[in-house]
Amino acid sequence: MINGQIAANSGDKGRSAMQRTSSVKLFSNFRCVLGEGPSWDQNSQSLFWVDILGSKVFRAAADGAVRTSWEIPAQPSAAIPASSGKVLVPAGQEVLLLCTRSGDLRPIVQLSGEPVDNRCNDAKCDPNGNLWIGTMDKNERHRTGRLWRINPTGSKTIVLDGIGVANTLAWDSLRGRFYFADSMVGDIYVFDYDAASAGIGNRKIFFRQDSAPGVPDGSAIDEEGYLWNARWDGGCVVRISPDGELDQVIEVPTRRPTSCAFGGVDMKTLFITSAASDLSALPNRDDESGAVFSIKVDVAGASIPRF
Repeated sequence: MINGQIAANSGDKGRSAMQRTSSVKLFSNFRCVLGEGPSWDQNSQSLFWVDILGSKVFRAAADGAVRTSWEIPAQPSAAIPASSGKVLVPAGQEVLLLCTRSGDLRPIVQLSGEPVDNRCNDAKCDPNGNLWIGTMDKNERHRTGRLWRINPTGSKTIVLDGIGVANTLAWDSLRGRFYFADSMVGDIYVFDYDAASAGIGNRKIFFRQDSAPGVPDGSAIDEEGYLWNARWDGGCVVRISPDGELDQVIEVPTRRPTSCAFGGVDMKTLFITSAASDLSALPNRDDESGAVFSIKVDVAGASIPRF
């Protein structure tokens, strides 16, 4: 998200209906202007995430200490572990491969034909290791975004177009589902997902924008098939049942959580990125906006596919 004003949602219905929990801890106090795209690397027991507007990729150890960061020449939207010591970084209108040992950064995929003002946004790998990337108009004025699928050989397919702000990429392998949200609209959709072809179809509304405060941003899925969704301008992360019912609400000490990812040795820690309250300035040190948070949960996250 950039300004979060497009799918306006007071969240009054959601706020009155929810039982809220608040046991979130500060994981990393390293502040981002627009923190996003978290991924846990089980091999190194570390968390990767990006600052889109700060054009940086970060890696923190399990104790939250930021050991390394890398400058990116375009705005990065996610950091996705690929193979040993390598991380995929969608940035601008291409996918970069970052070697965490040498710092070498090279382009591997170009998203050809994107409008000049578009940039990458949410990105994840599906259960077969295909990389999915949503794009968006960086000024949030036009619905020119697309959803791309890139297979391990580099072949590219446009799966959806006419998107405002692509978010919430998650797969429920057990039920054959794919979850997706256009934050400019505010609803979360569910599609049928065919694992053999990596195709999607039969779109339905899964969770309406007025079912919880704020606007849907990034998501993660647990091993029970429940979707965890960060709510931009809603100050919380919600857990949604496979039936589309609100199951749990986790308050976050910032108005703008942006995404979440499971990690830790047992995959029962939920990491939550966030953005500064004012994206035109550096994060306000008087609050915790722009930091990364964590919370221990009772269910493990689904396994994390690699590209």
